[in-house]
Amino acid sequence: MAEAQNSRILITCPLRCDQRTILREGGIFTLPLDRFKMSIIETLSEPTVDENICATHDERIKHFCRDCNELICSECVLDSHLGHKSSKLEKTLAEDLGVKLKKILESVSDEEAANRMLEGVIARKTTNVLRKSKLEEEGAILEEKLEAINDELENVENELERDENLTDTISTNLKEFVRSSKKALKDLEEDRLKVDQFVGKYCNALKSYQMFEEFQPIPKNSSTQFRFLFCCFQLLSIIFLATELLQR
Repeated sequence: MAEAQNSRILITCPLRCDQRTILREGGIFTLPLDRFKMSIIETLSEPTVDENICATHDERIKHFCRDCNELICSECVLDSHLGHKSSKLEKTLAEDLGVKLKKILESVSDEEAANRMLEGVIARKTTNVLRKSKLEEEGAILEEKLEAINDELENVENELERDENLTDTISTNLKEFVRSSKKALKDLEEDRLKVDQFVGKYCNALKSYQMFEEFQPIPKNSSTQFRFLFCCFQLLSIIFLATELLQR
């Protein structure tokens, strides 16, 4: 079915594929073919042939030529296939069926063996996967423990470093204390010497003071000349003691 649309011819596929396409200048021969549908049409158009009838002698096929690997009739055995190795079709089919059945059984056995082998591979693979998963889990646990041990070691190292710093501080302070103590003892020794000197001077002064206390007062009713000489003597004694103290 074709129709015109804007000076173009549209055609619908006659095989009912529900596809509309533009008909070009070359006509329907330029249209693409559906190979699958065309093969169906060609198959349906071919005449029916009875495959069990010999095309040469028009007799039913009953034999199989092993040399030519062809289906033949009884006339073919005596004609074109004379002297060839042939056998009854039923026997050939039975033998062929037996061979195919044997191959099928062998393939089934091979398939079962392959399945068993595959099951073994899958079992080993599953075991390996489970083992790998377990090893990964144990590895993760060991890694966590190792990390905890490393943290503990780091804490111990920090504590040792703090203790070392504290020891250094204590040692420094102790050395400073010893140095200060030595200096204080030296200063104390010097002060003690000064105190001893001061005490010695104080004792000497005290003795001198006691000497002053031993001076006798001027007797009463003494003459003027005696009192003058007595005062001069005491004055000289005082000057002598003062000079001695200054020299010490």
